[in-house]
Amino acid sequence: MKRIMIAACVLVTVFGASADTKIRQKHHNDAFTVMGQTQPARDYEGTLWFGRDRARNDMDKQSIIMRMDKGIVIVLNHENKTWSELPMDMSKAISQATRESGEDVPEGLPAEMQEMMKGMFKNMRFSVTETAEKAVINGWNCRKYIQKVEGGMAPSTSEVWASTDVKLDYTMLAKMSASMMAMQPGLKEMVSDIQKETEKIKGMTVKSVTVSTVMNSKMKSSMELIEVKNDLTPPAGIYDPPAGYKKVKGMQ
Repeated sequence: MKRIMIAACVLVTVFGASADTKIRQKHHNDAFTVMGQTQPARDYEGTLWFGRDRARNDMDKQSIIMRMDKGIVIVLNHENKTWSELPMDMSKAISQATRESGEDVPEGLPAEMQEMMKGMFKNMRFSVTETAEKAVINGWNCRKYIQKVEGGMAPSTSEVWASTDVKLDYTMLAKMSASMMAMQPGLKEMVSDIQKETEKIKGMTVKSVTVSTVMNSKMKSSMELIEVKNDLTPPAGIYDPPAGYKKVKGMQ
């Protein structure tokens, strides 16, 4: 579920244009160890496709398709050629996954779980600080921002380089961001405050370096924008499960 939520956040960060847009990004994750399990360093190129009411995030082994028009998230596993479908509302998604595992639970999250998830975000503070630093990155004129998430389960500090040279519908971006955050249990009450902070970042993120703390372990990751193409006709069926993939239950 964590990977789905992270991928959803990535989609929200760039969602916005009225015509289909293709974005290529370069990602790097440093090696890290959590609870005795070590993950090696990882590099991969991600591709994002998005239109007015749908988006797709292709990673190396997995793709996340968001269908705003249907209110669902489709998860593709390319290693075993399977796919699953979940409600975009995370409360309903968790409930559905639990029922599919054989447990008898009511629709939506139980009250105690809702309170627990609210507690996870209760002391979280989100802030963005604009700096005077500027640089040209991959041909885009960028300004540096410091974004911090304090408290919560995974506090982080990000160095964000953003540019208004990247042409996107930023009004739609802001609306979609707010809508997505409102769907997450525990974040509904914070949407307004988070949106005010994110609006301080002018334009599209061209490069970011993030250091997060998860269970006392440091995780460092980076993203760099490679290419943006607007007004494209997407490949047929790109926002649907591909032929030959088997539908499975639960979260992948």
